[in-house]
Amino acid sequence: GAVIDQTADAFAETPVAVVATVEGRAQSGVAVGLFRHAGDHLEQVNVADGLTRSERRGVVTFEVPAHALVGRQPGEHSFFVVVARQDDGGLPGSVALPTGSDPIAALEADGPATVAPANSGVPGPT
Repeated sequence: GAVIDQTADAFAETPVAVVATVEGRAQSGVAVGLFRHAGDHLEQVNVADGLTRSERRGVVTFEVPAHALVGRQPGEHSFFVVVARQDDGGLPGSVALPTGSDPIAALEADGPATVAPANSGVPGPT
């Protein structure tokens, strides 16, 4: 399973690093991505959003400006780390999220995947 063990506070322009570590034995053929809320769907964060990623066996590190991950509105916002096998179709670009739906269930329903929620706080004006 996937575990997220922290909440991060960041201003909108601050780079946020998300480190995903495989529990147990690392496997090849696995895709790992970050997903964010985008209206009525969840979408994968990508290079056009300022995302960079590095990989080494069993560890994927994403770095992205906080606003690209969770927006600019102050408050606590969720994003998701999703892991899927490439031979099961890999990761979708986006997943529909009907009103009132559980985002984790929506991401898991799109195909065999492990989903870990995380939170990032965007501070309000001081």
